[in-house]
Amino acid sequence: MTTERFASPDDDERADELVPVIEAKTEFEAKSLVVVLEAAGIRAVTFGSGDLPSVPSLTTGRPRGVAVQVARRDRAAAERILANLPREADAIDWDAVDVGEPTEETRPASFLSSPGFIRFAIMLLLIGGLLTVAGAALELFGRRG
Repeated sequence: MTTERFASPDDDERADELVPVIEAKTEFEAKSLVVVLEAAGIRAVTFGSGDLPSVPSLTTGRPRGVAVQVARRDRAAAERILANLPREADAIDWDAVDVGEPTEETRPASFLSSPGFIRFAIMLLLIGGLLTVAGAALELFGRRG
């Protein structure tokens, strides 16, 4: 015996309701999945906890993941897209991907050559020099007195 589900007026009202579609291990992973879903035309959201550590679940004792949520009407499409992700990732030939060469704008600046560090080093040298001169002056004038 099969049971048919008939549409109710509540179905239209609940179509925009957010429902979890997947639970990611980290907030970064969750936000990456949101980007994938939005690139496919599905509005997705995640409510992360920032940099706070994961709090273990009271029932399992394991850290809770970060839920990725979509509108109820988009859930099936989102699940299909997420199910295909591993196949799509495996199909990428990373040797053929050209990421370009680093330029001055994209190359990370060395901390030692940053203007802030250079100013700090000069200040340390000046303070060290002043302390050396002050110590020598105290030694010189301290013996006379």
